Amino acid sequence: MRLHWSLAASALVAATSVGLPQSAIAHDAAVPDWSGFYVGATAGARWADTTWTTTSLRTAPFGISPPRTGNPNVADLDSTGARIGGYLGYNRQFAPLWLAGIEGDLAWGNGKGSVSPIPGTVFDSASCGTADCSVDSATAKQGWDASLRARLGVLVAPTWLLYGTGGIAWQQFEVGARCEATGPWCIANRSETDSSARIGWTVGAGMETMLSGAWLARVEYRYSDFGTIDHTFFTDPSNVGAINGDSVTMRAPLTTQSVSLGIAYRFPDH
Repeated sequence: MRLHWSLAASALVAATSVGLPQSAIAHDAAVPDWSGFYVGATAGARWADTTWTTTSLRTAPFGISPPRTGNPNVADLDSTGARIGGYLGYNRQFAPLWLAGIEGDLAWGNGKGSVSPIPGTVFDSASCGTADCSVDSATAKQGWDASLRARLGVLVAPTWLLYGTGGIAWQQFEVGARCEATGPWCIANRSETDSSARIGWTVGAGMETMLSGAWLARVEYRYSDFGTIDHTFFTDPSNVGAINGDSVTMRAPLTTQSVSLGIAYRFPDH
């Protein structure tokens, strides 16, 4: 896993260094009211970490066989892309320097990783012979994501909040494979995708500041895990001479990391 802590850490340290000198928070300092509903917009980046592993092949008439390990059957299909979206939530201040709340968000991103040929389908580059290995490919794509999370934070200064967050998350995830008769594997031209909304968990932390009026600004880092997808491609025998003659079975885990900046409008409780 490639960790992308540096950007988030730098932003949080910078925010804290600005907020902490203002107050420790002194006992006589006026603490503003953070309670209320809020709605905001966010923009940032998302890193996806996924690894395609071909676990088995089927070649007619020989049945199920292991991948051809001369060409590695494992390939990293990591990606990086922009992420934009919106969020809404509710804060309740207590104690009086603590804050608890709930938040939901929905965002769009476009990340894609690909590799040629399909992992595990050739013995080595020399075995392609007259076939064109580049026409076969495996891909992994990530689209929209969403979450529903709890938040718990502490005021490190009257207008600066340091918080942690965690909950349930969703990620649109698509794996695909393309295989042509002129390539090294398929008997006939093939193209297939499998798309699903993966359910997982997410945790993160952020720093938020109260601007003038009812506006809030933040920087946030999150890590999310969506488990593993298993799929068999090319099982339709309609255009080949034997059942499942071209099939490729794979699995791929998916985790993501994101860093985002946000600005929100708060509707006070009074």
